[in-house]
Amino acid sequence: MGAVDEERHGQREWLVEESTEITVGMPILDVETDKIANAVEALDAGLLRRRVVQAGVTLPVKALLGVLAPADVSDADIDAYVSSYVTPAEDEGDDEEAAAYHFVDVDGNGMRVRYAARGGDDASSPAVLFIHGFGGDLDNWLFNLDAVAEKHRVFAFDLPGHGQSTPKVPGTTLADLAAFTAKFMDAVNIGKAHLVGHSMGGGIAAQMAVDAPARVESVALISPVGLGDEINKAYIEGFVQGGVAARAEADRRIAVCQSGTVQPSDAGRSAQVQAARWRQRSADVARERAVRRRQAEREAGRQAGGIG
Repeated sequence: MGAVDEERHGQREWLVEESTEITVGMPILDVETDKIANAVEALDAGLLRRRVVQAGVTLPVKALLGVLAPADVSDADIDAYVSSYVTPAEDEGDDEEAAAYHFVDVDGNGMRVRYAARGGDDASSPAVLFIHGFGGDLDNWLFNLDAVAEKHRVFAFDLPGHGQSTPKVPGTTLADLAAFTAKFMDAVNIGKAHLVGHSMGGGIAAQMAVDAPARVESVALISPVGLGDEINKAYIEGFVQGGVAARAEADRRIAVCQSGTVQPSDAGRSAQVQAARWRQRSADVARERAVRRRQAEREAGRQAGGIG
C-alpha cells in the first residue's frame, strides 16, 4: 500500500477516477499553488484505491492525497491506513525553497511571470535586473544573484514563453519584449534598474535603453543580439528540433488520453491539461539540451586556453 502525497500547498482537482491503474508519469492531479499551476505526474505505479483529498481543498505540505494498493487489500485496511497517516513535518529548508521564486501577473492579460528577488525590498536601493537569453530562464543567473544582492536589490525573471512563465509571448520583436520587461518592472516595483542581459536578453536590454531610457541606469551586455548580422543558426535549429521531438511525444500522450486508455473524470479537460504540460516540457527539454551544449562549449574553450 502506498501514499500519494504532495510537496506543496495548494488547490487540487483529480484527473483520474478511483480504480484507475496508475502508471509512472501519468497526470493525476491538477494543482494550483503559489509556485505552480500545472498537472502533477505520478511518481509511483499502482491501482488508485482511494482519493483522499477533495477538489478545491488546501492542504499542508506532504499531506496524504490518495492511496495506491492492490485489489486484494480490503477497504477496512485502507480506512485504517488513512486514519493513521500522520503528515510529516516540513523540512527546515522548505521555507527557503518556497521563497526562492515568486510569481506575478503582468499587464493584466493573463501573463504570469516567475521571478527571483534578492537584496531586500527597499525601493530606494539600486536595482539590478538580469535578463536571460533565448531558450534560457532565470536559473541561468543563480550563481550571480546572491553575490550582487550583497549591495543591490536583484531581480531575474523568466521571459514570456520561457521557464515557468506563461507559455505565450507579447510579440515577436525586441521592442515587444522590451515593453513587456518594463511592465514587469512596474509589477514588482522597480522604477529604474541596471540591466544585465545575455544574448537575446542583451538585445532586450539595449532596446529598453533606446525606448525607455528613464527606466535604465546602465546596461551590461553579454554576447548580445542586435549588434550585428550573425545568428547562430545551428544553436537555434538544435533548440527547435528538441522542442519538436518533445511536442511529438506530447501529441502522442494526448491521443492516448482521448482514446480512453487514460480514464480521467473529464477526458476533454485532461487532454487540455496534458497538452499544456507536455508543450511546456518540450521547452524544458530543448532548454536543457541548450544548457548542456553551452557548458560543453565553455569547457572546450577552457581546455583550449580561452575564456569561457
